[in-house]
Amino acid sequence: MAIGWNFPSNDNGQINGISEAGIETFKGSPFPSLAREICQNSLDAKKENSDPVIVEFSGFEVDRKEIKGFSDIVSALGECKTFWEKNEKASKFLKNACQVAEKDKIRVLRVSDYNTKGLTGSKELYNSPWQNLVKSSGVSDKGGTSGGSFGIGKSAPFACSDIRTVMYSTFDIDSIRAYQGVSRLVSFDHKKLFSSYITQGIGYYGNTDKNTPVFEEYSLGEFKRIETGTDIYILGFKETESWQDEIIKAVLEGFIISVMRNELIVRVNDFEVNSSTLCDYVEKYREESPLAYNYYQVLTSSDTITISENFNNMGNITLRVLLKDDLKRKVLMSRSNGMKIFDKQHISSSISFAAVLTLDDEEINRYFRAMETPQHNAWEPDRYETEADVRKAKKTLKELNKWIKNKIIDLGAQTVTDEVDAAGMGDFIPDSDLGSQGDEEKSESLDNRNSSIDVQKVQNVKVQKGFQHTESAGTSGEIEAPGFYDYDDVGEETAFVPSGEPNNSEGGRGTASAGIEDPNGNDVIYKTVQIKPIYIRLFMSDYKNRQYRLIASPEESADNCYVKLTVSGEQSNIKIPVKSAFMNSKPLLIKSNKIFIGNVLKGQKITLDFSISVDDICSMEVNLYGNKI
Repeated sequence: MAIGWNFPSNDNGQINGISEAGIETFKGSPFPSLAREICQNSLDAKKENSDPVIVEFSGFEVDRKEIKGFSDIVSALGECKTFWEKNEKASKFLKNACQVAEKDKIRVLRVSDYNTKGLTGSKELYNSPWQNLVKSSGVSDKGGTSGGSFGIGKSAPFACSDIRTVMYSTFDIDSIRAYQGVSRLVSFDHKKLFSSYITQGIGYYGNTDKNTPVFEEYSLGEFKRIETGTDIYILGFKETESWQDEIIKAVLEGFIISVMRNELIVRVNDFEVNSSTLCDYVEKYREESPLAYNYYQVLTSSDTITISENFNNMGNITLRVLLKDDLKRKVLMSRSNGMKIFDKQHISSSISFAAVLTLDDEEINRYFRAMETPQHNAWEPDRYETEADVRKAKKTLKELNKWIKNKIIDLGAQTVTDEVDAAGMGDFIPDSDLGSQGDEEKSESLDNRNSSIDVQKVQNVKVQKGFQHTESAGTSGEIEAPGFYDYDDVGEETAFVPSGEPNNSEGGRGTASAGIEDPNGNDVIYKTVQIKPIYIRLFMSDYKNRQYRLIASPEESADNCYVKLTVSGEQSNIKIPVKSAFMNSKPLLIKSNKIFIGNVLKGQKITLDFSISVDDICSMEVNLYGNKI
């Protein structure tokens, strides 16, 4: 048998270009994608023992003469370059690839795993782990808690190679050693001794008659494999100054649970991320990977609340929630093996929390795995095949999302939080007061029923052309709130203001000023926008009378401002009617759930006292709106 590189003919079939789908999938983030796919595959191949899987990333250089058959790769790249010289994208890639391959020293990244079964089935012709990784496209035999289900992850190493060439080597649990090379290039006119043909665009190093592996040990550099496992050599490695950091961060973000459980250890050259060093790396990359820092707190804090349930009789799920200031309000959605799928958000804009959800059992892992995207970073119910299954998947996913949201909101309703650093405007009133009023009970919580809210009827506030007029609704005094017209929540919100200074003369229009004219008249129209705070504090100041105090500083100056109150969470469309409101002891104009505070300046401290017409204690969202200056 001849051993070498073979680029099979396309037999006058399809021409394959430079934009190979699998490689393009991971091209935008090659190193994090590599770490994710490698760690996932290694965890799936773990031996049945209690020892952790070890994954090792080692970068080095070798003389190109040490790489078996490498001169054939150089020749193939040259033929590719000639064949695709009129294609701008392909030509650019191949020019760089040729320059990399022609150097005396070739960069290599070796990725090795330990305490795994190795890559079994190298002597089989199809449907084995070896064949599915090395010689198949869009094929995976994984299921349940296992990682890949599309077979696209095998492209991640090629996205990290300037010459798209990888060598696979294994020593499996059946004591078989095997190696084979794969080069995912492009179709090209391959010149043979007495003929030529157009290739498929992919080449194999091994026994050339059937493109089978070589059943020998393979290694580069000083590495020698003694125990079972798999080695992947990425030739022409796209080394950058940050590649080690990117791989470590990807491990922290994607496998923090696995590392915490001592199920995974990752070595990146001289660095090792394990259960003992995890804290140090989380702290080191705290600014660059804030979610990993948040989730580490969830997994280690004594204040974390753990909820476990059998979800829809599909298996057990566990939700761990930490309520604490300055957390990112996201949930890590994880398989039972500790691999993160995605970060769930849009739970609450008011409760400061971080959470971790794990699908604990085989059945529920299998069900949600069928919804995963090829990158394994989202759930999409439409990936189920039949219409009935899609409908069921959408319903199941909706129920899971609702379960998570309700659990977190219920916990937030039971927790007193008096101060939140609001990056965006939107905060909540705690569901119990900050200080007891005498000996009154303060252990109420938000239940799942919609409260009956008796909305207080108030007078409409009117603005007439040429002058300003305000009326106090439910207060004993007045405060100027010029310029508001639309108080009925039609959008957020168009306000009509007089076109100039007030004029007491009969029919006067005032002095003209710049603005957008009303198409139905001469009034100036301003668009009311949400004003963000740089600081906000909100607390119950009088438990018995349901009185609250809001202290805030706006991020920018604005005219004609008002505060709007709504119930947060599942009932965010319900208005909270205001009984009365005061600022600096002066009564403020109110309208339903809005409190009009007039003009504000950037950084100005605003202190607002108000009471509401709701008996139940509820989680309330607060937003500030106004006309930007």
